[in-house]
Amino acid sequence: GPRGGAVGLLSFKAFMAQLDDDVTPSAAEVKYEGYKAEYAKLQLQQFFAECQGKDWFRMRYDPMVLERSRPQREADAKQAASAFGVDPEADVHARANELTDAAALRAYVAPLGAPPAPAAELASGATDAMDDDDDADADDDGSHRRHRL
Repeated sequence: GPRGGAVGLLSFKAFMAQLDDDVTPSAAEVKYEGYKAEYAKLQLQQFFAECQGKDWFRMRYDPMVLERSRPQREADAKQAASAFGVDPEADVHARANELTDAAALRAYVAPLGAPPAPAAELASGATDAMDDDDDADADDDGSHRRHRL
């Protein structure tokens, strides 16, 4: 094949230099794509062969090691969640489903101090009820007033 003694992935130009002169550009491109796919496959195999016995690799990818470490990982996750004030035992999925309902979202957000958005705005997918429209702050006569905090 067109690999020679080169180290690393060949550029398209270097790959082309190893092909016969009568190869069409489209055929050369197809061959180069095949070469790149084969190169990537070989790199992955080499990486696996070099790393499969290392502890970090086994801790991340070995199903047996993952299963043995599950209780500790779950305990660590619960401790981290508690540090952020999250109840890891709560039904998070039910809460997420509840918040997809526009009315429930308004009821949840309103106590947090955010102005409630109209239901039509939430239903349309609008994400920012506070736009840069200067007229929103205008008085009836068109003059602007300053907001004091």
